[in-house]
Amino acid sequence: MARPSFLREPVTVPPRELIAGYRTLAARYREMAAAEPRDLAHIGLLELSRNCEAAASALADQIKGRL
Repeated sequence: MARPSFLREPVTVPPRELIAGYRTLAARYREMAAAEPRDLAHIGLLELSRNCEAAASALADQIKGRL
């Protein structure tokens, strides 16, 4: 029995969409942190935001290196 095509073909997202998605997540985490009264949660959300920004920047640098 043949496997369905979605199991054979990898799911890919264009790098520019990934960058935009990471930056959107970073902004959302910053918004959530601003509204969060608990210090530990606030700090955790800011860390998630920084990680998303770092991932977006690293991917953008990787794309620039390929041009």
